[in-house]
Amino acid sequence: MRSVVVRAVDGDGEIALHVAAKEGHVHIVKELVHLMTQEDLKTKTTLGHTALHVAAWMGHVQIVKELPVPLMGEVKDKDGDTALHIAVQEGKANIVKELVLLMRQDDLKIKNDAGYTALHLAVNKGNVPMVKEFLRKEKDDHVNHALQTLSVLGCVPCTIV
Repeated sequence: MRSVVVRAVDGDGEIALHVAAKEGHVHIVKELVHLMTQEDLKTKTTLGHTALHVAAWMGHVQIVKELPVPLMGEVKDKDGDTALHIAVQEGKANIVKELVLLMRQDDLKIKNDAGYTALHLAVNKGNVPMVKEFLRKEKDDHVNHALQTLSVLGCVPCTIV
């Protein structure tokens, strides 16, 4: 019975976890995470969003902290965006900070269907606080490329690090 309730889907493909994440109900998300399988946790809406995508879009940091980010961070929506891409696009710096901290290093390099990583999107937006979060975690050519892009955009690298 419990698995039926956890997996019940509405017309938009949302399960209870999506709704709780959208509404910011931390205690419900916490309970659902414990009841769900790894497969259930990756359930997507009709737009391809997991509960992590929804929490990132809504800016619910506490929800993000309750979700298994290393498991869900790699999941892409219909546009190839991860939750991190969504957080950057929506300007949710607090979510970006949390996701960068919790996601696996390889997941930070995932490109969306337009060919952009979340770091590329942050650089293109000129969002220095977000770029700083990536710089704290990444120390490879990916970051060097971002710094070169920032200099082309007229940003002074010494103001970033």
